[in-house]
Amino acid sequence: MQPTVAQYAAVAAATTLITGTTSAPYLLEAADLLAGHVARVDRETLPGQGHHPEPRLLANALAAAVRR
Repeated sequence: MQPTVAQYAAVAAATTLITGTTSAPYLLEAADLLAGHVARVDRETLPGQGHHPEPRLLANALAAAVRR
């Protein structure tokens, strides 16, 4: 059974937060997926990142997603 995009995105987000890499597949999907787990994620942006949340804002979202 192949992982879903949501599962892959969660792994990509964890990899990004732990290693600081920004080349993981589904990285933008990961940001949006995990941002959805936090009720009050500010949609702050980094230069050149468009509407995607700043990675530091995803720490609580990652913790919430992992606990599910």
